[in-house]
Amino acid sequence: MVVWQRTTRSFDPWLQMQRLERDLGGFLRAAPLPQWPPIQAKADEKAVHLRALVPGYALEDLELTLRGEELTLRGTSKSESAHDVREFTRTLRLPFPVEAEAVKAVAKNGVLEVELPRAAAEAPRRIPVRSE
Repeated sequence: MVVWQRTTRSFDPWLQMQRLERDLGGFLRAAPLPQWPPIQAKADEKAVHLRALVPGYALEDLELTLRGEELTLRGTSKSESAHDVREFTRTLRLPFPVEAEAVKAVAKNGVLEVELPRAAAEAPRRIPVRSE
């Protein structure tokens, strides 16, 4: 006759998954989703230059908003059937204040290029050093 030992612990699948995840070094953790649309940004002393990939969005589907040092890019695209709506919102913090009236945005072939010139008051000035 076989005698089964009774244990007080029951099988917990969530606990087993946590142990497995810990043992694999976080391998099962979901990777963060990439932000969409992908944006490349470069800043120099004169301006910030952005390039966003927005294929499938018409000019009237895109909206740029500048508030202080934050630029928000929104897109809404509806297909012929009103059931398929694609939307996105990306907000970027700019490294310096920009001249809002001089911002240029051009969209062509699914690529949006934005130039945000640095505000004149914020432009770096070279200060000459004299000897006495």
